[in-house]
Amino acid sequence: MPKSVRVISPRGRIYTTENIDQLLFERYLGAKLRRAAIHTKGPKKFTAEDRKNFFSSFEKILSNFEGDLKYL
Repeated sequence: MPKSVRVISPRGRIYTTENIDQLLFERYLGAKLRRAAIHTKGPKKFTAEDRKNFFSSFEKILSNFEGDLKYL
């Protein structure tokens, strides 16, 4: 049974039970290409925009629990 957790990547992408299967499939395909010695690009340089996206996502998740003391 899903726990309804939220995970945030360092770049601000929110992983949920609704999108995790797609994200894991993309990860699998990338690993498969690397094993076949096909060159793949690495991650882009971490930017101030990435940091802003992370904080925005973090605030969005926290606002869902605002005033709910059982999560403290």
